[in-house]
Amino acid sequence: MKYCPICQQSYQDESLNFCLEDGSHLVTEDFISNSPTLVHSPSFANLISGRHSFGQIPSIAILPFVNVSPDAENEYFCVGLAEELLNALMKLDKLRVAARTSAFSFKGRETDVRQIGQALNVSTVLEGSVRKAGNRLRINVQLISVADGYHLWSERYDRNLEDVFEIQEEIALAIVDALKVKLLGDERAVLRKRYTDNAEAYEFYLKGRLWNRRTADGFKSAIGYFQKAIELDDDYAVAYSGLADYHLLLGFY
Repeated sequence: MKYCPICQQSYQDESLNFCLEDGSHLVTEDFISNSPTLVHSPSFANLISGRHSFGQIPSIAILPFVNVSPDAENEYFCVGLAEELLNALMKLDKLRVAARTSAFSFKGRETDVRQIGQALNVSTVLEGSVRKAGNRLRINVQLISVADGYHLWSERYDRNLEDVFEIQEEIALAIVDALKVKLLGDERAVLRKRYTDNAEAYEFYLKGRLWNRRTADGFKSAIGYFQKAIELDDDYAVAYSGLADYHLLLGFY
């Protein structure tokens, strides 16, 4: 057993050297026993005896979903779905979410989730896969504990494309339930917030978001996708935001 001297979290995994909550060096029971200061510390006495009440905020890293579709171009949908979940969950004060750039740096790499968790300083990792064929979706997701590598929750969704918004809501709420995060009414509404109800417009928006190659042609393609999304839903606020961003970037190229 190892312990964090700062947040007092305990870990069964002896291979861990750093706390997944705050990054502090972990100490062993032998170290604690040989340290008079720690031995007489009430917080560590409670921790060792099992009476300590953990109050740490749950943390999660959302990895980009793997594309298992026959069409490699469906990559945009996999990355976009993970991004939308990340953006929704990061709005909750009771949950720490690893930054997109950090979590997505593991894209395409075969890395043990315990190593990912230690690198990103999170206690759980969400990974998944998407198979998209025409209007049909098969989405597999699993929430994994970094401490022991075991699944906390997993689910498979076989739905139509127009059900993607409901799937996102179900996944977000299932994560919150699995991590025992208690939501107030307005926080639950945040997870259910939609910027559009048009699945086709949503697809064009995701294509625009992924098409971020730092070239003039790449920006023009992204602008075209955002414009198509707006044509389908002229109240699609985030599509307008993307359109403005890429017009600004295009000016530099």
